[in-house]
Amino acid sequence: MVDALGGRYSAELGIDVDAWDVQTERWFLAATLFSTRITARTAERPFRVLANAGLGCVGQARHIPHHTFIGYLDEGGYARYDEQTVARLQALSEIIGERHAGRPQ
Repeated sequence: MVDALGGRYSAELGIDVDAWDVQTERWFLAATLFSTRITARTAERPFRVLANAGLGCVGQARHIPHHTFIGYLDEGGYARYDEQTVARLQALSEIIGERHAGRPQ
């Protein structure tokens, strides 16, 4: 299937999902951004903005102030779903922190 469709989208984002650990959390972050009714390119831009800001995995999201996080998503052009996406990512980050003491799994 991957060969037939031209490869993995995760690879286009620089994520090696076969490497597990932090890479899996990076994909989880990207997948959350891609889960709304927007184009792939619209979701890709804020993913790159977040990466440039140092947010490499979903487990780190709880450490970013809400208004700062919104600013990153808006900078990437993700304004329509920014509030609910930040809330979702920060909730997921809290769960990861509780279950894994903040370590990527």
